[in-house]
Amino acid sequence: MPSIDDPIDPTLEKRCTSCGISKNILAEIGYKIQGGRRYAKSICRECYSARRSGGGWVRTTQPVPAAPEGQQRCPRCAVTKPLTDFGRNAGRANGRTIYCRICAAAHQRERIAALSSEQLEDFRRRKALSTSKFPETRKRARLRVFNMTLEQYEQLLAAQGGLCAICRKPETARNKAGLIADLSVDHDHRCCPEKGTSCGSCIRGLLCARCNNGLGQFQDDPVALAAAISYLAAS
Repeated sequence: MPSIDDPIDPTLEKRCTSCGISKNILAEIGYKIQGGRRYAKSICRECYSARRSGGGWVRTTQPVPAAPEGQQRCPRCAVTKPLTDFGRNAGRANGRTIYCRICAAAHQRERIAALSSEQLEDFRRRKALSTSKFPETRKRARLRVFNMTLEQYEQLLAAQGGLCAICRKPETARNKAGLIADLSVDHDHRCCPEKGTSCGSCIRGLLCARCNNGLGQFQDDPVALAAAISYLAAS
């Protein structure tokens, strides 16, 4: 969070937890100072005034109905989505994050954008330190959702010669720490359709980010891929 000495961005908005409306923080919500840091309040001034005057909490939104089984409502975008659209969080009852993946990523970008230059530099330093300090532990944790051990990953990587199984080239994409990323684990989504997970028996190979994203865009459809090849060959 910004310190009290950092300049205030007059365009930032936040959703009021009482009325559910996104409002300008500076003009309609306000800030509070705590521990030398500036935090946006959770309730807008209008709702707070109504509560102080004896009207209780103001809620202009309708009560949210319970989500169907296997789904969850994201409070940020107010859309009910399948649980597979939410990240994993072992600390919650359903094992999923509060925000959907899209909103969680947007929330993270907003938090990073609100950091000062010194805070951003410290954030990047800590991120790089965490990635470089425990690379094997982090890699094992990522592979666990594919029911794959680090030894199995390294065996498959050696069998492919350290190259992508499709383009036969090394990975060039970089992770958030600025380091060359590991090849992605590709599995048959017909066996395990949930994003980012696998039973372990449907793993097909290791792909670079570009090829992995390309297969995802074509939804692993051989007919669509063959049509794309024909299209390129004819042009």
